[in-house]
Amino acid sequence: MAAPSASERPAAPLAGPWLIAFIASVVLSLVLLLLTSGNPILAATPLIIVAVVYLFTALPLRVPLLVLLFLASLADSLPIAVPIKASGGVEIIGVSTELFNAVSWAPPLYPLYAVLFENLNKVLPIEALRFSAVDLLYILSLLLVLVRVAFRIRVDRLDRQPATTALHLVMGGVLLGAVWLEVWGVGLRGGDFRQSLWQFRQLFWLPTVTMLFAYAFRDIRDFNRAINLLITAVCIKLVFVVWFYFTVARPGHFEPATITSHYDSILFTVTIVALVARYLHAPGTKNLVLLGTIGTWVLLGIVLNNRRLAFVSLGASLFVVFIMLRGPMKKMLLRVMLYASPLVVAYVVVGQAGNSRIFKPAKLVTSVIRQDDRSSSTRDVENYNLLVTLKRVKLLGNGWGHEYIEAVRGDDISEAFPQYKYQAHNSVLWLWTVGGLVGFSLLWMPLCLGIFLARRAYIFARAPADRAAAAIAVSMVITYMIQAWGDLGTQHLNSTLVLGIALATAAKLAVSTGAMPAKLRFVGVRRPESRVQAQAHVAFTPGQE
Repeated sequence: MAAPSASERPAAPLAGPWLIAFIASVVLSLVLLLLTSGNPILAATPLIIVAVVYLFTALPLRVPLLVLLFLASLADSLPIAVPIKASGGVEIIGVSTELFNAVSWAPPLYPLYAVLFENLNKVLPIEALRFSAVDLLYILSLLLVLVRVAFRIRVDRLDRQPATTALHLVMGGVLLGAVWLEVWGVGLRGGDFRQSLWQFRQLFWLPTVTMLFAYAFRDIRDFNRAINLLITAVCIKLVFVVWFYFTVARPGHFEPATITSHYDSILFTVTIVALVARYLHAPGTKNLVLLGTIGTWVLLGIVLNNRRLAFVSLGASLFVVFIMLRGPMKKMLLRVMLYASPLVVAYVVVGQAGNSRIFKPAKLVTSVIRQDDRSSSTRDVENYNLLVTLKRVKLLGNGWGHEYIEAVRGDDISEAFPQYKYQAHNSVLWLWTVGGLVGFSLLWMPLCLGIFLARRAYIFARAPADRAAAAIAVSMVITYMIQAWGDLGTQHLNSTLVLGIALATAAKLAVSTGAMPAKLRFVGVRRPESRVQAQAHVAFTPGQE
C-alpha cells in the first residue's frame, strides 16, 4: 500500500485562523473567569465551542481514535483483581486498590482507568451516567462521521484507501446477529435484560469500532502509527509492572501469581510479533535493535505476568508469521529452528526440575500441555457444562440474557464472579450456546474474513511494509481467537480495539494490493484479475513513475 506522492497529498487545514481562534477563546475564557467570580464551566465555554467546531470540521478522526488506543492500552489492566500469595502461602484476592494498598503502593494510572472504563456516575455526581467515557467516545465518533458525511466535510476522505465492501456486509451481519439474539433471548424467551446488556456490549461495539477505523485510517501509515502507539503504551506499562514486582511485592514478601490481566497478553503478544514481522520483512540494523531491546523488555513482562495464554498466543502467532513468510529468510529460520530444537527440548525438560525463574516459561509451556492444575480442571468442568447446554440449543441458541446449564458444579466462584453462568471463560463455546449455529456464524464471521483478507493481501502484496502489515493483522486475529477460547476474550475494550484495527487494515490492504475489489458485485460478476495483473496494477502509483 504505497503512500501518495507529495503532489497528491491534501493540504493541511490552515493553522493561522484556528490558532487565532484558539488564542482569542483563551483570552475570552480568562476574561469570563474574572467577570463570573471564578465559574470554570461558564468561563471555559468559548474554548469548548472552538474545540468542538475544530473537531467537527478540521481534525481528522484518526487523531482521537489513536489517542484513545494509546490511553486505553496504557491505563487498562493495572487496577484489576490480582491473586497473590504471601510468604506463608496464604492466597489473597482483592481488587487492585485494596491489594496495592495492602502493600503500600497505589496504581499511578488508576485515575485514568476510572475515567475511561468505570461508569461515569462513579466519577461525576450524576446517577444517570451509567456508561463509561469510552462508550461516550464511540457515540461521539459516530456522530462526527454522520455530520461529516451529511455536510460533505471531506477531512478524512481526501487521501483515504477504501476498504472492500465485504467488510461492511460482514459487520452488518454482526449487528443483525446481536440484535436478533437480544430479541430471541430477552423478548421471546424471557431472558434477563440487564445481564444481556453486559453480555453483548463489546460484541455490539465491534462493528462500530471496525468501521470507525476503516473510515478514519488512510492506509498502512495509520496502521503503523497505531502499532507504534501500542508498543509505546506497553513499554510504559511494563515500567509499572517491573517497579511493582521488584520494589513492592518482593521486598514485601509477596509473590504475585499475576500482575496485570489476561487482556494485556494480547498487547504483549502483538508488540513482539509486530517487531518480529517488521524485521523479517525488512531486515536491517534499526529493526534488529528494536526487536532485541523492546522485544526483550516485553518478554520480561510476559514472564513476570505469568499468563500461560500469553506464551500460547505468542507461539501460535509467530508460527503463523513463519508459515506466511516467503524467500531466503524463511529457509534460514528453518535451519535455525532445526539446529535449536535439541536445546529447546533440553530447556523444557530440565526446567521441570529447576526452581529458578529462568525456567518459568518452560513450566508454563508444560502446564499447558499437561492441563493437570486446578485452574485447568475448573475450565474443563465449565466447558463440559457449555457442551451440555449446546446440545439442547444447537440451531438458534439461548439468546442473550440466559445462564448456561451447570450440570456439574465446579469450584464456587460466585463471590468473586457472581455472573459466571451468564459469561463463561471460554467465549467460543459460550457464544455457541448463546447463538447456536446461526448466531455464532454471524458473530464469528469477521474473524474468518479478517484472516482471509489479510492472507490474500499478503500473497498479492509487493512492498515489504504491506506484507509485514498483513502478517501483523493475521497475528492480531489469531491472538484474539486464542484469548476468546482461553479467558473472556470477547468481553474487553482492548480486545475489541485490537480486532477492529486488524479487520479494518486487512480490508484496506486487500483492495490496495489488488487481492479484492473495493465493491463486490452480486449480479454480472466481473472476472477476477490474475495475480500478475493485480500486482502490475498496484506496482506504480501516480508520482512514482
